[in-house]
Amino acid sequence: IDINGWRPQNATKRYYGDVTVRQALARSLNIPSIKVMQQFGLDKSVEAAKKLGITSLDENTS
Repeated sequence: IDINGWRPQNATKRYYGDVTVRQALARSLNIPSIKVMQQFGLDKSVEAAKKLGITSLDENTS
């Protein structure tokens, strides 16, 4: 993934391909979350995260 020159990675620096939500959460993978945000947009993604009880979001992050 390349977002205006920024290339996000998983902490392991490995790409795992398509994974389930369960696998992504269990492995704390970053790429699946970024793909979801790209597909649905930031506002909808933040709204969904809040509904799931995630409270550590910074809405002012660019």
